[in-house]
Amino acid sequence: MAAVELHPDLIDFPGAFAPPVDLISVVNDLHTRHSEIVGLDQLSARAQGRPAEDVARTLRRKGWLSPLRTRGVWSFTPTLSPLHMGEFRELRAWLLTHQESGVCIAGKSAAQVHGWLRRPTAPTIGAPSEMRLPRSLDEYRVCRWDPNLSLDEVHGLPAWQPETLLVFMAARPAQFSWDGISDWLWELASSVDTEMLVTELYGRKRSVWMKTAHLVNESDSPELAAEIAAQAPATGHGPYQFGQRRAMDERFGLPPRWVPEFEVMDYVLPTWWTARL
Repeated sequence: MAAVELHPDLIDFPGAFAPPVDLISVVNDLHTRHSEIVGLDQLSARAQGRPAEDVARTLRRKGWLSPLRTRGVWSFTPTLSPLHMGEFRELRAWLLTHQESGVCIAGKSAAQVHGWLRRPTAPTIGAPSEMRLPRSLDEYRVCRWDPNLSLDEVHGLPAWQPETLLVFMAARPAQFSWDGISDWLWELASSVDTEMLVTELYGRKRSVWMKTAHLVNESDSPELAAEIAAQAPATGHGPYQFGQRRAMDERFGLPPRWVPEFEVMDYVLPTWWTARL
């Protein structure tokens, strides 16, 4: 039987040493599958009788695996993450055993992984309101939100749908970083589906519907904005405050803007919005 050889792409890989002969096939398989992470179960299935813990120790010592904060999961060093996804290996590791948790890429990071954001942003995850997150994820910014829609999938990781992101921005403006918003809000709005947006809004207060309609209208989608406003619950009326009054706004002559068609007093976009070129 011919000896297994290390994949040509991995020969002389920086910082790594030749694995033991019986683990060459493990390394080759991880490389062929473009694995970003690997857990004990995956190592056990590939190790051909050697204990998975021993395989992990050996491959770490040889430079093929790097530690993660999630116990029992490692990063496979040679695999490059897709664009914007490298900061989510720890999330990917935790989701290996918590797939149905509802934790996902969220907030401004959802815009980034969809390709709309043109500036770097802090990696952000979303989690259900009452869920206690593990320490391994405490370096992420967290958005607490309970989507009505199912999660999207981007490079194998769950992420908010565009409609969920838009409604979150309208409902929780204080939890969102608005710098650069005029660069990409129009792309977000042009990506939403009307029925899915209504589904995400279902059961939420009239104020959230109207602030969502305002955001959509500002992104050059007046027809969709009017449709959302028309379907908003009839209970209650504005004015609905979007954002918070800040002394800096008054100091630099940036008063809020009253938007009568949506009953919104907007403290956010007068500060952060610039016209599209």
